[in-house]
Order: sequence, then structure tokens, then C-alpha cells
Amino acid sequence: MTEQEFAIRLSELGHKMSFVKEQSFRESRSVIDVREALEHLRVKAVTKVRAFLLEQVYKLRKPMANYQVPQNNLLSKYKYVYKSAGQHSN
Repeated sequence: MTEQEFAIRLSELGHKMSFVKEQSFRESRSVIDVREALEHLRVKAVTKVRAFLLEQVYKLRKPMANYQVPQNNLLSKYKYVYKSAGQHSN
């Protein structure tokens, strides 16, 4: 999940989902098929991102002197995840 390749693929998935959403008014068989496949991929991606973020939050539960450093690392290092999730949460 931490690799840049995953971020690129996540962004591509978001663009493809947006395109299919724009084309959905045609209700053609190909749009329906692609939409189902993209939805399946979206669920898998969201599951991976959720598991990763929960793992990072659980790390913050350990007794530490300074929580601000790990929090800032999460926000700065993985901002592409938050951005992608916010844009394509519908």
C-alpha cells in the first residue's frame, strides 16, 4: 500500500470510475459490465486502504511521548490516499 505504484493505480481507478459514471446515461451493456468490474476493484482498494490506515492508527495506541510526529507522517506521507478517497467516495 505504501508504494507509489499503488497510488498511481488508485488514481487511474478513480478516473475510470468517473468516466463510467459520466457514460452511465447510455445504459449500454458494456458500461454495465465495466461498472461492475470497477466497483469490485474499488471495494478491494478501499479494503486495502482501510486495513492500512487502521494499522497505522493502532500504532498510535502504543505508549509514546509524542503523538504529533507519527500523525504528521501519516498526513504528509500518505496524502494521496486521503485525496483519492475524498474524491471518489460516492
